[in-house]
Amino acid sequence: MRGTRAPTLLADYPGGNLLLTCPPYFDLEQYSEDPADLSRCPDYDAFLADYAACLGAATDRMAPNAFAAIVTGAVRDKRGYVLDLPADTSRVMAELGWRLYQDAVLVTPVGTAALRAGRAFSATCKLARVHQAVAVYARGEVLKAVRDWPVPQAGELAGASDTDDAPDGEGNDDGPAGESGGAVAAAAR
Repeated sequence: MRGTRAPTLLADYPGGNLLLTCPPYFDLEQYSEDPADLSRCPDYDAFLADYAACLGAATDRMAPNAFAAIVTGAVRDKRGYVLDLPADTSRVMAELGWRLYQDAVLVTPVGTAALRAGRAFSATCKLARVHQAVAVYARGEVLKAVRDWPVPQAGELAGASDTDDAPDGEGNDDGPAGESGGAVAAAAR
């Protein structure tokens, strides 16, 4: 969906505390013949403008304290140069008032990349990508967003343990003190 259609298409979207999306990677893959499809933008600048409008329309409906997880990857322009969609996504989200809270690399199956890599590298000196970027953005008060997170009902988290007695700030992730696993575990109880 292109930016001009985003507010209309999302009018009934109730929002929430988590947005999870994997948008088109510019023109890497065409999703439809619809000229309003984001993957059919005529150039990268138009894509970014419409992409920003889509993210704005979606995040405007989010709770004041919320998270947005976006999976992206770098793409190439028509001449073979890298377009840094993950960095552009972070810039757009910052302009919308969101801060990068966590990032990760999503390793994708190698599949035929191993078969294609040799020929592609010989022809272009380019590597085959077998990963994507996962960026989690936060808006508002992060700890309040965690406390407002829906509490799972019995049986929803098979094998989950409620024995984590770590005090706030002593969790085992790489977050800042007071915003790590201990605070999350305490807030979920």
